[in-house]
Amino acid sequence: MNSVLSFDSLHHQLLLSAAASKPIRGWSVAGRRLLLSSWPGSSSDSALSALQCHFTWDLNCNDQRLFCLIDDLIDICPTESTPWRGQIYNLQGFIQARLGRSSEALTLFCSASDVLTGPELLVNYSDLAWLHHQREEPEQSQEYLSRVEQLSREHPTEGDLPRPEVLAEKAWSLMKFSREQKLEAVELFEAALKQEPHRAEWRSSQAIAIASIHKLYQDLVDQEVLKKMQEAHKNDPENLYLSAVCLIQRQLHGESVEEEMNDLANRIIPTANSSYSGFKPVIRFYRQIKQEDIAIRWAEEALELHPDSRYVIRCAALCYKWRVLFKKDEVSQPHLVNRAMSLQKQVIQLYPHSALVKEMDLADLHSKSEISKGEEMYKSLLQRNMEPSDKQLLYNRYAKYLLNTKQDNGKAIKYFKKAVRIDYDSFFRNNSIEILMNFTKSSRESVLAEAQRSSQIAKLENLECHFTWQLNRSKSILFSVRDRLEDLLYDESTPWRGQMYNLQGFIQARLGRSSEALTLFCSASDVLTGPELLVNYSDLAWLHHQREEPEQSQEYLSRVEQLSREHPTEGDLPRPEVLAEKAFSLMEFYNVQKPLAVNRFEEALMQQPQRVEWLSAQAIALVRAKRHQEPLDEEVLIKMKRALDQDPDNLELYAEYLYQQDRKEKQRNLREQSSWRREQRGEQSTSTAAHLKQEASAVAAQLLEKPVTLHRDIRSVLELQRSVVSVDAAVSLAEKALQKFLDSRYLKSCLSMSLKWKVDHQRDRASQELIERTAHLLSEVISLYPDSCFKTEIDRANVLAKSNHSLSQADRIYQDLLLRRDLEPVSKQQLYNSYAKFLKFDKQEFELSIDFHIKAAEIPERSYFKNNSIAFLKKITPKDRRLRKKIEDCLENIEK
Repeated sequence: MNSVLSFDSLHHQLLLSAAASKPIRGWSVAGRRLLLSSWPGSSSDSALSALQCHFTWDLNCNDQRLFCLIDDLIDICPTESTPWRGQIYNLQGFIQARLGRSSEALTLFCSASDVLTGPELLVNYSDLAWLHHQREEPEQSQEYLSRVEQLSREHPTEGDLPRPEVLAEKAWSLMKFSREQKLEAVELFEAALKQEPHRAEWRSSQAIAIASIHKLYQDLVDQEVLKKMQEAHKNDPENLYLSAVCLIQRQLHGESVEEEMNDLANRIIPTANSSYSGFKPVIRFYRQIKQEDIAIRWAEEALELHPDSRYVIRCAALCYKWRVLFKKDEVSQPHLVNRAMSLQKQVIQLYPHSALVKEMDLADLHSKSEISKGEEMYKSLLQRNMEPSDKQLLYNRYAKYLLNTKQDNGKAIKYFKKAVRIDYDSFFRNNSIEILMNFTKSSRESVLAEAQRSSQIAKLENLECHFTWQLNRSKSILFSVRDRLEDLLYDESTPWRGQMYNLQGFIQARLGRSSEALTLFCSASDVLTGPELLVNYSDLAWLHHQREEPEQSQEYLSRVEQLSREHPTEGDLPRPEVLAEKAFSLMEFYNVQKPLAVNRFEEALMQQPQRVEWLSAQAIALVRAKRHQEPLDEEVLIKMKRALDQDPDNLELYAEYLYQQDRKEKQRNLREQSSWRREQRGEQSTSTAAHLKQEASAVAAQLLEKPVTLHRDIRSVLELQRSVVSVDAAVSLAEKALQKFLDSRYLKSCLSMSLKWKVDHQRDRASQELIERTAHLLSEVISLYPDSCFKTEIDRANVLAKSNHSLSQADRIYQDLLLRRDLEPVSKQQLYNSYAKFLKFDKQEFELSIDFHIKAAEIPERSYFKNNSIAFLKKITPKDRRLRKKIEDCLENIEK
């Protein structure tokens, strides 16, 4: 739908767009050219901006309300004698234009042109000038501008006042919108009547506008207003709608008017198919005096005369609803309930674009015979995506249903509060406030203050950011991720720099360090741009909320809303930048959630397939999610190759790809069962291995030549050297890398890891010098990572265990680790699994080793360490019957 904007707002938007070198959203190139060609100084510009018509009267509302207005105008059923016939066509035309239906709009405006005469055509011609302007038809637009100028010369007014016909049409149009616009309509009618006091239809419409302000004519107006309404009726006695409204007000003032209303109803029935007939005020009168059965009688009589009138069916449905839901007598008779539901279903079909209230009515009616059906209908409505005003109405109605039908006061209060939280001034919000005041014995100010606080919390909870992504980990994991991110930020060229600052900021917030978190989030704000800032601003809104800084929190919520408007997406999908950042964060935070990260990257890439860094990160997440899978999924290699083709300089990705190729080759060799096939493939296998070794060595050389990405890439390249070339090659590469950045703690940890691999590889052949060097470097790394050194401490214990001189020292390290109470389940599995191996291989304590493998296996979380312990337990068959029984029981429980 093309939004209809005032010319001033278009001018402002064009200036902003020109400054930013961006096109105006929703306007074609030709449209922008047309605007520019008529820019300040031209006659068409000054004329369009000065026109008095629907396009310049700020008649702004959502599409849902526009559809309701279309239904209301259709139900008027204008005839040749309808006083506002031409104005009805004009307003219908404007609404169709707002909905993007310019052909239908043109037809309706032309129908208005055929009906209106003289100065009544001023608004019509102005509307047509605007419509042709929007249709990019400058000649036709100019033609209607000329007609407006000609009419204005023929029918001048004193001073700068618009013609009374224009004032009256504006007033009549505003009556269809908000309460504030109804108040303005009353004043405009007054101004029009000062110029032409004899216009009875204007005075009658003014009286109806006054009455409509007072809550569907059911509130008492003061005597002066009533007198004004009666004077209008005296001048327009054939306006039966106004007759009914006046009778309602007289009844509210204490007069007995039932006989007069009965006579009036008889006069109205022949034209009850028109909403201008006064039929609805008549049935509302009987509802007001609690005579719903009489209202039903009139409705059935109207239906007999107008069986195909959707408006009469709608009024009849209203009467039966009142009788079934609000009559304070015994349970309504089944035939009344069935008739009420049948009529409501017809109304929903006849008014498909404005049926929300009727659907709620139907849910309430169902509850009279089957509560579960009513509840089901309300729950279905609550799942719908709708405008805030409609949602507010729904919450209010559902709360009343909970209160009156289900007697669930607690849940009802919850939904009344949800209605109040929506910052939209309406009867339903005020009604919810009044009910909450009665329930909680609180002042209006207290109810609104709580709603404001709750509204902000609700908005925060709906944000897509680290604080809402369920990134719940222990302190040890938080420290570990924090340290890893600090190490990666050593490379200033990393494409994820802003996202790393965001994740670091969140971790600091979780650790209770809000000042450090704020600094990091602000660093992210400086790096990120456009929709990339959505997560950052959301994180900042949460942080300021936690720091009890509501104004700053609201400021960032507003920024998120503004960004979301500037960068919309189809449906309810988050922006691809948000999906990608969530995927990146899941990759860093969890091993088990890497498959979920892969899926989020896939969703992001569906929207922006050209983002190379997302494709590479997805491939790495995929391979790491399936690192221990046997056999290797061929799809993994295909996706990695596709990513490499787009990102050939990514050594981390290339190293992972070669590592998986090596795994694939080794698995293939293991599957070869017969000697003749092994001989047949021997030469081919040797050639492949040599090629992989050559490629791996080349990657190592490239790594040292690219210091800007060395910290990101080195871990994968070292693992490749270990697997394809040799452990010594990995150690040599780590030493050379450290020489380039002597102060890098991360490269020291990489060297210690490589030396540990060498100790493991040599086993009993490892020299005392190598063991001591490795243990010393591991000790230094522990001091460099005091908050995230758990795995390094295990590594140091295992290295020390390789020498009889330091076996007792290794045992002490394990005993200290076993006393820790802050470990996550997977960390416990790692500790128990590693200690079990230490007991078996280094201390020869076989039975105790089995106990710790069982401990690792019994922890529910899935991990490599759990699977490794289970595999060990399945493999062994102890001679001791008691041990065998213990293992069997453990494995049986795990399978269950």
